[in-house]
Formats: sequence, C-alpha cells, structure tokens
Amino acid sequence: MAIKLGGVDSGVKKKGLVKGLFLGCIVVVVNILSFYYMTGTVESHPLLVLPGSFIFTIVIPLITIILFILNIRKSIGGYWSFRQAVTAIFIMLFTTYIMLTIGRDILFVKLVEPNMVQKIGAVMVESRMLKDKLDGMTQAQITQDLAFEKKNFNVQADNGQWAIVESIPENILITFVLAVMLSAIFKKERPVLVEKTVE
Repeated sequence: MAIKLGGVDSGVKKKGLVKGLFLGCIVVVVNILSFYYMTGTVESHPLLVLPGSFIFTIVIPLITIILFILNIRKSIGGYWSFRQAVTAIFIMLFTTYIMLTIGRDILFVKLVEPNMVQKIGAVMVESRMLKDKLDGMTQAQITQDLAFEKKNFNVQADNGQWAIVESIPENILITFVLAVMLSAIFKKERPVLVEKTVE
C-alpha cells in the first residue's frame, strides 16, 4: 500500500486504527489483571502492590505503545512526516482510550466488579498504611495521610459514571498531547537526496 509522503492518507489512519484496536485489547486485559494482582497481593505482600500496579498500568502499556509505533512506521516504509506520525499515533491512542473506557470502566465494572473502585481504594489505603509505618511516621501523621487517601477514593466512587463522561474532553486533550510528544520522538523524515552538479 502506497503512502503519500507529506500527506495523511487513509492508509496511515487505518494502520493507527487497527493498532489501536489491538492495543486497546491489551490495555483492557492488563488493567483487569492489575486489579486482580492488587487485590490478591495486598494480604501477602502489601509493599508489592504499588510497584506491581505501576508495571501493569504504566510500564507494559508504554512499551507496547512504542513497539506498535515502530511497527506502524516500519510498515509504511520506515519513514513518516510529523503530521503522519501525529495522525496515526493519535488515532491509535484514542481508539485505545475508547476501548479501555468501554471494556474496563463500563462493562467490567457493571458486569463483573461493581465495587472495583472501593476495592482498589481499600488496597491502596492498606498498602499506604504499611509504607507509612515502615517510613517511621507517627500515628497522627499516618491517620492524616490515610484520611486524605480515603477521601480521594470516596470522591472517585461517588462520581461513578458521571466522572467518565466529564473526563472525556480532558482525556482527549491528554491523548493528543501524548501523541504529539511521541510523534516528535519517533518521526523520521525521508532523507532528501541532493544531486551534485559537475562544473
């Protein structure tokens, strides 16, 4: 499939959409696994909750995103303009965001784990409490710290579905900014060949 240099044709958009669908499936599964990891680990190894959650929700998706970006670029000949990169990456990330919202925040929460936010909140509070004790904080400091943590999760639980709707514009903007940043890193313009003139 030919890709028009300097333009953004349907081939680039289609590749971004297809990769977004694959990435969305991966991110949904990884996020659900992260939930079960957190709730299953808190009893036996509470200090592993936060590092494990970070690996599941940040590290694995980020590595997958980078691999998919490189794959898209390679599939169109190894070169793309900044505009092509932004278009493909934004479509990929936005598709992933939609799938995550539907797969985790709506279907999974509605059908499987209606108390997901509260369970995550309880896990985070317990893990935070142990960390605070190991850090040598006083009981008063721990109580204040935990009260703040509980308040944050209570707000998230109360907002429910409205929070998803209200956060859409903000998440679209964040997705676009991330796409621009990744495009600046991974753009690769085709080198311009300059012919030598013989005098």
